[in-house]
Amino acid sequence: MFLLKASLFALPIAIYAALMAMIDPFERFGVGGFSPAPTKLNIATVVNPVLWKVIEIERSRAENITLGASKMAAFTPELLRLVTGYEFEDLSLGGGSANEMINLFWLAAKRTRIRHVLIGLNVQDFNYFNDRDRVAGAEATAENPLLYLVNRDVLSAAWDLVRMKYFGAPPPTAAPQMSKEEFWRLQVEEGADRNFSSYRFDERAYERLREVASYCSQNGVDLIFIILPSHADIHRRIRELGAQAPWMQMPARIADLGDTHDYDLDNPTTRDRGNFTDPFHFNHEVARRLIENAWSTHPHVEQ
Repeated sequence: MFLLKASLFALPIAIYAALMAMIDPFERFGVGGFSPAPTKLNIATVVNPVLWKVIEIERSRAENITLGASKMAAFTPELLRLVTGYEFEDLSLGGGSANEMINLFWLAAKRTRIRHVLIGLNVQDFNYFNDRDRVAGAEATAENPLLYLVNRDVLSAAWDLVRMKYFGAPPPTAAPQMSKEEFWRLQVEEGADRNFSSYRFDERAYERLREVASYCSQNGVDLIFIILPSHADIHRRIRELGAQAPWMQMPARIADLGDTHDYDLDNPTTRDRGNFTDPFHFNHEVARRLIENAWSTHPHVEQ
């Protein structure tokens, strides 16, 4: 009787676990089949992009990686393959901080021999007051199947996939529900204020980045730092908020760590709205020009 009751109690749990493993919205088990990976990626980008990237590191074990916040996503693997001839894994994180980029680097370096690293940075990535670390929690969830199966974001993403597959529901989206002009104004005002109204350069994150640069130098890893451009409206707002000093000083500090290409300058590119999808994010044509310039002028490490 006890075994029967135990079996009846365990049956719903087993069914739930089997269903979640089959749907597997973050590709943790690699079973596949329920929905294609691009569909899962689109949902993960909205629900929990950090968990997707952490699992992706384990899944791909890529030798060439890009790190940065959302701007760095413009350097797509397809573009990088075209320019460099190498396959890169995109480990950029929307809203990512310098500490999160560094944590992803060490996670990747534990899994495989890294050969090429492109790190895209901006001064807001080093704002001590905006620092957060979503990587540790995502790593714990990814490593423990039980935690993964009961994780709230995993359940939410699984439900989104079910709704899309069987009920014709639209995918979740993080796209702003407003015109481009309205969103532009919102980013210049509220977005810039969030990044720069209270600012202190994160010295600890900078020293951790120095450790990454030292590791790359000692282990023959080809490392490129790219200071990514923002529109001139953001430059103006930085000055108005009194954060001009760290913005102007940052490129030289990064250059102390390794080969650095500074594109966040006052020039025709950053003054032209046509080069940007919003004041923080440049378009793919700009990304192509930047990576062609950075790659062609970089003194590459012999592999």
